[in-house]
Amino acid sequence: MIKVVTQILWFFQGLFTRMGVDFDRMLAIVTVKLTVDNRIDRSGRGKKNTSNALMRQGILLGICGPIFFLTGIASGAFGVSLLLFQSYLFLMLMMSFMMEYSRILFDGNDNHILRHLPVNSKTILVARLVSMLVYMFFLSGCMSVIPLVIVCFWKGVMSVAFFIISVFLNTIFTLLFANVIYLVVMRFISVEKFQRVMSYVQVVLIAGVALSYQLVGQLIYNIQLDMFQPGTWMYFTPPCYFMSLTVMVKQPTGPALLLALIGVGLVVVLGYITVAYLAPYFAAKVGVEFVLTREQET
Repeated sequence: MIKVVTQILWFFQGLFTRMGVDFDRMLAIVTVKLTVDNRIDRSGRGKKNTSNALMRQGILLGICGPIFFLTGIASGAFGVSLLLFQSYLFLMLMMSFMMEYSRILFDGNDNHILRHLPVNSKTILVARLVSMLVYMFFLSGCMSVIPLVIVCFWKGVMSVAFFIISVFLNTIFTLLFANVIYLVVMRFISVEKFQRVMSYVQVVLIAGVALSYQLVGQLIYNIQLDMFQPGTWMYFTPPCYFMSLTVMVKQPTGPALLLALIGVGLVVVLGYITVAYLAPYFAAKVGVEFVLTREQET
């Protein structure tokens, strides 16, 4: 999998270079990070052979991920199935982001090692974000395989294309949304306190996911999705935006298009805010600022 990722990144070499990133060094950092992460046994059983730990996690999510989607099929409503799946995808990615991959953003070992090497701060930051994106896209892809096949047979190839786009946008939105929350909160508290706060949030999310398994069977028959006159709550529920992207293929209504455009617009706005305003502060906050100081001294 790591070789595939590096080959894909080569297609964007020009983009990274224009951003001021040292592509060769970034690629080397990303490769090492993915290799190390792939050897981390997240099961907690202390297995000796952990060379494919990430792949095992993906297989597990590929089996358990579609539960909400398959449960929604029982209601006979395509929109309900998509809404449950997009909600589950959002929650699982958010939880995975905080539970496992937040360490990428706050890993002081990177700074300790890389500060002695000729690597600029932007390259370090982009390498961290790319590593995180690869991980999150891998998780969302594993969770989407079975639903994608079902959508193909249920609604056709065109719906599959928009389903893939919706999963992609939902993943990006979740990452950006989590980043914005992280960076805004970090403006008011220290990194140490922030990590403690995130521990409490993780407990709440885990409890919420466990509770949702108990309630989903009752909710599927109470959810009313009218794409001609959607309820007000749908305009304030992010999973509804990405659900609408797929639903509008068969139900091209004005409200469905509006919900889809809101989702796309939020992704663009959050991306702009993160890159233009929050990323420079983030680099200084988590410890990359000493690399900047080193650059100024040289």
